[in-house]
Amino acid sequence: MTEDQRAKIIREALEAAEKRSDTERVKLAWRDSDVMATVVELPLSAVLLNPRSHRIRAQLESSSKVGLVTSEPFSPLAQDAIADLLRDTEKFDELRENLKDHGQTDPGVTTRKGLLVNANTRCVALRDLEDPKKRHIRVAVLPEDASDEDVDQLELRLQMKRDFRRDYSFSNELLFIEDLIKKHRYTHREIALEMGWASKSDRAGLRRAEETVQQSLRMLAILREVQGLSDGRLPITRFDDARQSISELDEDYERLKKNDPAAAARLRDTRLVALLSQVGYREMRFIDAAFLEDYLVDALEEQDAFKGRVNALLSPEPVPTSMDLPGLDILISEPSVVETAERSAAPLLSLLAETAHDDVVVIRDPVNGDVPVAREVFVTELKAAIDSAAADAKLDRDKGDLLDKPRNFVRRALKHLATASEAFELAKDAERFDRSALKTALDDLGRAHQAFLAKLDP
Repeated sequence: MTEDQRAKIIREALEAAEKRSDTERVKLAWRDSDVMATVVELPLSAVLLNPRSHRIRAQLESSSKVGLVTSEPFSPLAQDAIADLLRDTEKFDELRENLKDHGQTDPGVTTRKGLLVNANTRCVALRDLEDPKKRHIRVAVLPEDASDEDVDQLELRLQMKRDFRRDYSFSNELLFIEDLIKKHRYTHREIALEMGWASKSDRAGLRRAEETVQQSLRMLAILREVQGLSDGRLPITRFDDARQSISELDEDYERLKKNDPAAAARLRDTRLVALLSQVGYREMRFIDAAFLEDYLVDALEEQDAFKGRVNALLSPEPVPTSMDLPGLDILISEPSVVETAERSAAPLLSLLAETAHDDVVVIRDPVNGDVPVAREVFVTELKAAIDSAAADAKLDRDKGDLLDKPRNFVRRALKHLATASEAFELAKDAERFDRSALKTALDDLGRAHQAFLAKLDP
């Protein structure tokens, strides 16, 4: 069906509706006021699925057919691709069964050319029913001069507010907020009000809501940064279940970077490693700026895949890097330089991102030679190490019984000493191995041991 044919069907349906006394009309928030839109019944073939729908924005971005939908959004192939994405949204099957049993209760919204503003998922579900009695869709028709911005704003008002029956995914919400700012020049305050996060009369609440918008942009920047490290291999939908972890990461990062940007970067990189390793958000809460050196290094040495190779994983060559990101001013943009002598989670993060969807991860080790590891094993052992390190950190933070703490820490020191001994056996024959530095560390350990004994038996 051509655009002119769709427009004719909609125009004739409107003309017929205006002649009836029982015509249904619905109030829609429109620009700076409201409009009473006439509801008509249209053939399912007379409406188009919206390629700009923010319900599937993230899924479309991650799809192999994004180029097709972008270049020819209303072609049959592109419309089929959009329909497939909508079928994969949460609770689609439930919606289809509900429409089968009860029919369409609420009207959707369309432009005069048949482009759906909402009800895209309902349209696909109705088409899938193949029920001759359900071959039409009820829609409210917008004024003729509806622009793309009008459509996006109406979608926001209809579907993004808290009381909407089917929430948007985390990534789609972030992308919608980004679009409102970059494409339609919304202010943070306007978005906060449209989202229903605050009212104009509540100044304190409005400030908090504006901060929520800013945080959404920062969280999107974090996801884009990881995507950049993966060269686009990691789809943004990969993070839809990580809202809590990303939110807490952003809050802790922002709090720390004011006084110690380097420590904030260490915290961010280590938590992102944990995120890509499928570590739970409860365990991630124990990851702070010192977590890598205080806990994770030793836990990594206990894993077969990493034993004797931890320095290689965490010590990149001294290459200046920049965290500058194109786009909005609110996004993270702190330059950093990784020092050779300082271990960091940054190279491990890059390795995880770069090898997304690979079968093998190669640990680059200039001392002992490169080591290939099955990625499934790599990630499994990395998660086990982080979980173990988080458990140690939790033990340290828990108040517990002070009478047992000294013995617990001594036992842990023994475990770490045994791990150091195993690592020595693997590294001792390497040409660059520094025996004198190890001897110095052991001498320090011996003196600390003697000092502790003196306290125990004065």
